[in-house]
This record gives sequence, structure tokens and C-alpha cells, in this order.
Amino acid sequence: MIVDTKDQIEELTFGGYTIRQQYEVTLDGLKTRAAGVRPSDKFNYNEGVWEKASYPGYAVVSMVQNNPGNSSLLSILKDIQRGLREALEAPDKCYLLPSESFHQTVANTLSADRFEKHVMKVGMEPEYPEIISAAFDQIDLNNEDEPIKMSMIGLSIFRSAIGILGTFQKALDFQRIIDFRNAFYSNQDLNKLDIRRTRPFIGHITLAYLDGNLTTDFRNLLTGVCQEINQGLSSESLLFNISNTELRKYDDLSHFQTLPHFPKYSFVNQ
Repeated sequence: MIVDTKDQIEELTFGGYTIRQQYEVTLDGLKTRAAGVRPSDKFNYNEGVWEKASYPGYAVVSMVQNNPGNSSLLSILKDIQRGLREALEAPDKCYLLPSESFHQTVANTLSADRFEKHVMKVGMEPEYPEIISAAFDQIDLNNEDEPIKMSMIGLSIFRSAIGILGTFQKALDFQRIIDFRNAFYSNQDLNKLDIRRTRPFIGHITLAYLDGNLTTDFRNLLTGVCQEINQGLSSESLLFNISNTELRKYDDLSHFQTLPHFPKYSFVNQ
């Protein structure tokens, strides 16, 4: 395992990661997570309207729509969202994210209070993309000819959200992401801005957030709906092809913006 000496945050091993992900999509895993679910502080249902809480920041993400070969995955994810909406029958409790926001976070940078402290208050936002770009330039990995392939294996319940989890058929593909993160988080210029690894990599795409009075009956319904959807999924048809990752800006967690000067990193040979 790779250990960050500053905060002792460890990445999972390939075997440990796979076991963790596979458990989370089982009935026992869903029940356990549903028991601890709570309303989101990022999306709130107020008098018939979903309101988005301000949550500014930047992240290094791989967008589903911005990586080639994911049109089938995108279509299936939209179908899953429709299935959730129809089965839960709770438009006041389940906010479905726009499909344009579907992504895998490859590396968190700064958000909310830490973003305000280390970037906004010191006037560094105009040069922030250049700092991330310079960090990308220093990442020297052995790229492959094929994209990273992540198999999306089933729905999982997060603390206040619903997402679909991913595993890797090849240990090499998992390691390609871990190697990128190790190089990114060891960059001294980024460390000076307090950009560091705060959690291990977990492959997932968030599909919805939860709000409202999440009763026991609703938690049981949510568990059953996720299990039923999972039983109908085939990981063979749910491949997320990851060829690149890029810096994106967000003001809330429903829209991830890019600009022409924002940097992008390719995982495949050009």
C-alpha cells in the first residue's frame, strides 16, 4: 500500500478494493448503508423546487460524455435513473443529477472552505488552472494504447446519495489510476496549497441525492429498489472507458464546467 506520511491516508489494494466494491452492491451492503442514510446538504427540496446549495471548487474528473466509447453507458445510466424515479415515487426525496454531470473523480483538489481559504481569499483563482496544468506536466506514467476500463457493477447507497460502483477486470487499469493519484498528490506545489489525498480512490458515478424525511419505510424501499436494479444489470455491458481526466470547476455538484485553458491529462498514447 502507498501511504501519505502527512495524513496516513492509504489507497486500497486491488484485492481489497474489489472485495469492498462487490460487497457494497449486495443486499447486506445496501441494508447497512441504507440504515445510515441522511438528507443531503447539497440539494434540498423546498416548496416543490429542488434547490442547489453553493459548493464551489475544482476537481480532476473523467466525464462520461467526454471520454470516447461511453454512449451505451450513458444511455443505461439514464435508464437506471428513470427506474429509480418510477420505483421510489418520491420526487421530493430523490434529486436526479443531470446526465451531463456524470463523472468519475480521479483526484479531489480543493472545495468549499478549503477552496476559499487557499485560493479565493489569496486571489489565486485566475492562475489555479495553470498550477494544476504544471502538475499534470510533471506526471510521467507509462501510458497504454487502450483506455482504462471500469466495469460498473451495481448501485450503492452513499451517506446521502445513490451511485453506481466500478471495479476493474485488470489490476493494471486500477494501478494506472493509483499511479496518477500518487504522482498528483506528491506534487510539492500542490501540497503548498493543502491539496492532498483525503480519502482512497473509490470508483463510482453519482446518480442522485436524497433529501427529506427518510423514514424506515423509505429506507427499506430504497434498499429493495437498488437490489432489484442490480439484479438486472450486467457488468459486461456497463463499461466506463476512461481515456482522459481533466480539471473542472463547479459552483454546485450538478454542473462541472470547463474552459479552453483548463488542463487535460491523457491515459492513452497519443
